[in-house]
Amino acid sequence: MEIKQESCFKTWLRRRVPVFGWLISPGYNLNDLPDDLIAGITISTVVIPQSMAYAMLAPLPPVYGLYTSVVPILIYCLFGTSRHMHTGTFAITTLLLGQAVRGLMTRDSSADFSASNDYSLASTLLYNSAAPTPIEDPEYEQQFIGMILMLSFVVGCLQVILSFLRVGGWASKHLLPDALVGGFNTAAVFHIGTSQLKHFLGLKNMPSPQGAFALIKSWIWIGENFWAGTNWYTVGLGCIAILMMLAMRKVEMKRKAAFELKLRKEEMFLVQQRQAISAAIVRSHEEQREQQRQWQQQQLQKGGDAGVGPSTSQQAGGLLSPYQDTASSQAASASNISLRTVADEGDETNRPGPSITFASTATTATRTPGQVEQALIDPTAPVAAAKNRPVYIPIPDILLAVIILTVVNVVFSLDTPRSKGGMGIAVIGSIPKGLPQMAFPANLISSGPKEWFSLEFLQRTILPMVQPALLIAVIIFVMSFSIAKQFGKRYGYKVDANQEMMALGLASMGGSIFSGYACTGSLTRTAILAQSGGKTPLASIVGVITVTLTLVCLTWCFERVPNTVLAAIVLVALQSLVMQITEPLKLWRLGQRKGCVIWTVTFLGVLIVSVELGIAIGIAVVLLATTFGWAAARYRGEDNSDRDALLQRQRRRSSAGRRQSQGVTPDLDTSVRRAGGSEDATESLLNHSASASSASGLASAGSGGSQQRRRPYGSGVHLSAPASPAADWKRKLMRTKWGQRIGSFLGVEQPIFTDSLHANTDDDDY
Repeated sequence: MEIKQESCFKTWLRRRVPVFGWLISPGYNLNDLPDDLIAGITISTVVIPQSMAYAMLAPLPPVYGLYTSVVPILIYCLFGTSRHMHTGTFAITTLLLGQAVRGLMTRDSSADFSASNDYSLASTLLYNSAAPTPIEDPEYEQQFIGMILMLSFVVGCLQVILSFLRVGGWASKHLLPDALVGGFNTAAVFHIGTSQLKHFLGLKNMPSPQGAFALIKSWIWIGENFWAGTNWYTVGLGCIAILMMLAMRKVEMKRKAAFELKLRKEEMFLVQQRQAISAAIVRSHEEQREQQRQWQQQQLQKGGDAGVGPSTSQQAGGLLSPYQDTASSQAASASNISLRTVADEGDETNRPGPSITFASTATTATRTPGQVEQALIDPTAPVAAAKNRPVYIPIPDILLAVIILTVVNVVFSLDTPRSKGGMGIAVIGSIPKGLPQMAFPANLISSGPKEWFSLEFLQRTILPMVQPALLIAVIIFVMSFSIAKQFGKRYGYKVDANQEMMALGLASMGGSIFSGYACTGSLTRTAILAQSGGKTPLASIVGVITVTLTLVCLTWCFERVPNTVLAAIVLVALQSLVMQITEPLKLWRLGQRKGCVIWTVTFLGVLIVSVELGIAIGIAVVLLATTFGWAAARYRGEDNSDRDALLQRQRRRSSAGRRQSQGVTPDLDTSVRRAGGSEDATESLLNHSASASSASGLASAGSGGSQQRRRPYGSGVHLSAPASPAADWKRKLMRTKWGQRIGSFLGVEQPIFTDSLHANTDDDDY
C-alpha cells in the first residue's frame, strides 16, 4: 500500500513539476550532456542581441530584455512540459505590453478623461495622444517600467487562474483558431516594423499615437518628416547589417542542406547494414534447417536399414536445433557473421561511400550462435553510430553582425554627434552591470505596501489592467502552445496544454519580480535549439547561465552597439511573417472559406484600427461563424448540441463512405472499434469479410463500374470535379513553367482533397 501511494505521488509530481521527470526520476542521461551544452551556448549567441532588440519595442531599456532571458526561462524549465521550446522575449508580446501601458498611462494623465469619466466606445476608439510624455524623462521611465512589470504580473496571474479552470485548450481551439492567429501575426508585423523605423532611419521625437488608426497616423508623420529628419548614415549602417545577416543566412541554408544530406546518407547506410544482417540470418537459418532435415533423413535411413526405430537422440527429443553448436563448419561460419565497414576515401578509383562485406570469424569460441540476431535487435548499435555523428552548430549571424558593426563603430567613432563633425549614429549607451534586483512590481509605482494594499490602488491601477492582460495572456498561450505542440509531435512526446499555461504564468509572475516582463515561446530560437542538438531543457538553462555571465561582467561590450543594428535584427526576424501575406488566397483555394474570412477581417482590423480592437473584431467574427454553423445544422435537423461530436460524426461518415466505395461495409470500422480486444477485432474482421466482398460485387454490378459515388451530405472531404472544356486553357497555363511559379506564389494550386469543415482539426484532449 505504501508503494502505491509513493507511485501516485511521483506520478503527480512528474506531471505538475516536469523537471522531476527528466532530471531526477528516472534521471538525466549523461550522454545528452555534450549536446545540451553546445546547444545552450549556441542559443545564447542569439538570445543576447535579440532580447535587447526586442526590449526596445516597448520601449524599454535594452537591459530589461536580458533580465527577461534569465528568471522566466528558469521557471519555465522547471514547470514546462516542452523539452525544446525556448521562452523569453518576443516581438509581438513586447509590442502589446508597450501599447497597453502607454494607453493606461495616457488615460491616467489626461485631466479631461478623468473628469468626464466617459467610458464610451467612441472615446475608446478615437482617444489619441499626439504628444506623449517622452520616454527620456526619468520619472516617466520609472513609472513606465513599473507599469509594464505590474501588467506582466497580472498576465501571469490570469494564466495560472485559467490553467486551474482548464480553459486554455478550449480558448485556443474555439476563440483563437489558426486563421485568426495568422491574420493577427501578419498585421502585427507592420506595427513592429513601424515602431523600429525611428531607430532605423535615425528619426527623433517620433510620437506614439494611441487609439484607432494609430498606425496610419504614424505613417503620415514619418512621411512628413522623412527627408528632414532622416540620418542617412544610420540608414546605410542598418542596410549593411541587413545584407550581412541575409548573406550569412543564405550560406547557412546551403551548409545546413549539405549537413542534412550527409546525415541521410549515414542513416541509409545503417538501414543497409541492418538489411544485410537480416538477410544473413535468413540464409543461416535456411542452411541449418536444410542440414537438420538431411541429418534426420540419414538417421531414419540408418534406422530403417538396421530394422529398428528412430535413434535414441531422436526419441529423447534431441533433434538438431538451428541454434545448437554443430561440427559443421558451414553452419558455424553462417552463424558467426561480422560486419566490416570499408570506406577508402583516399582511393579515387573506388566508388565513393561505404560498402558492406561479410566474413566468418576465425574461431567459434569468440562468438556464440544467436549473436547475429542480438546485433539486429540491439538498439545500442545504431545509437552508438549516431553518437559519432557531428553536432550541427549553426552560424551565429546575429551575433556576428553585432560584433563586426560594433567594432566598426568603435574604430571609426561613428557615434560622434553631428555637431562635433561625426555621423551621429545613436547607440545603446550605458547598461547597468549586475543581476536584476528582487522587488515586487507594485513598489515601483507606489510608495509601498500600505498603498498597493488599499482598495483605491486596486481600482485605479489593477482593474484597468485586467482587460488587456487577459487578451495578452491568451495570445501568449496560443503562440507558445502551438510551438510546443509542433516540436512535441516532431520528437515524440506529449505536451499538456493546461500545464503549459501554468508554466508560462508562473514564469511571467516570477520574472516580473526580477525585472523581467511577460515571456513567450519563440519559434526561431526553438528551431535553433533543436537543430543544435538540444535534448532536454538543460540546454535552455545553459543559455541562461551564459546570459547571466554577460550581465555580470560583459555589459560594457554592448554599450556602443548602434540602435540601427538592433532595429535591423528585428526587421530581418519579421521576414518569415511577411511571407504569410498570401495565406488567405491559399485558404480560399483549399475550400476553407470561413478561415479566409476570419484571416482577412482580423488582418484588416489589426492593421487599420488597432491591435486590441482588431483581435476583438476577429473573435467576434469567429463567434458569429460558429453560431451561424450551429444554427444551419439545427435547421437541417441535425442534433449538434456538442459541435465536437458533430464534427466527429461527420468525419466518421466520410471515412465510412470512402470504405464503402472501396468495397468495405460502413459498419466495419464501428464493429472493430467496439471490439473488446485484438482477438475480438480479428474475429470481427473475419466475420465481415464475406459481407464486404458481396457488398462490393453488388455495388459494382448496380453501378456498372462507371458511375461515380455521390458524396454524402455533410462530409468533410470534397472530391474536386473534373474540369470543363472551357477551363482547359487554365489547366494548360498551370502546366507551364511560369504558370507554376505564379500559381505557387499566389497559392492557386488546385487540390484533389480539401477539408472545409474546420480550420483547426486538433483532436488533442484538453
